[in-house]
Amino acid sequence: STTLTSGGNAVTVTLVNGQYVGTANGQQVFTLDMNSNGAYTFNQLAPLDHDLGSNSLTLSFGFATTDFDGDSTLSTLNIIVDDSQPVPVVAQHAVDETSDLGVPVTGDLSAGFGADGPGDVLIDSTFTSSGSQAGGALTSNGNAVTVTFDQANGVYTGSANGQTVFTMTINQDGTYSFVQVGPLDHADGTDVNDAIILNFGYTMTDFDGDSANGTIEVTVFDDAPAIVNNS
Repeated sequence: STTLTSGGNAVTVTLVNGQYVGTANGQQVFTLDMNSNGAYTFNQLAPLDHDLGSNSLTLSFGFATTDFDGDSTLSTLNIIVDDSQPVPVVAQHAVDETSDLGVPVTGDLSAGFGADGPGDVLIDSTFTSSGSQAGGALTSNGNAVTVTFDQANGVYTGSANGQTVFTMTINQDGTYSFVQVGPLDHADGTDVNDAIILNFGYTMTDFDGDSANGTIEVTVFDDAPAIVNNS
């Protein structure tokens, strides 16, 4: 794009008393101060929008140098502004089947958008499970767990024998919620800390279109048998 923008708003650059000032939507985006001795200071205060697929843009500022006896030369100072990239945040949670069935586990991925600001977060239909799974596969009460993807609403649904076992909802603003409503079959029924790991994939895109893939990890610990006093 030939138009310089910040957050989708056109950047206007003015020169006053030796200072270049770039503004967008009434807010300063950058300043460049040039001193008579040749020293300069560039300060960027807000992100600049990069073209999709471009990781840098160049700002060119004109200036004149004049020697002792008055000869002048026009020249240009180029400032290269590298694009920021989204960096998915570490999202790890634990659920204990003894006490957490039906209790939502929530979080927020939005810190990963970076300096360019938020775009959206979408599920990428990538689900994996690992850990201590009975028979080496994800099951619930002996029935295979099938995970489906609702891209439009950002929902992973794990179901077995026609019943929902868990859901993971990832909203476009980066907030998410995991709810487990049915048990998962762990390989070692004697270990209350036996763990199954569920991984839910997502794609994060910042304001100017840069994308990165991330994963929300949920560790599900086995439930413990309850001791009942029948006396």
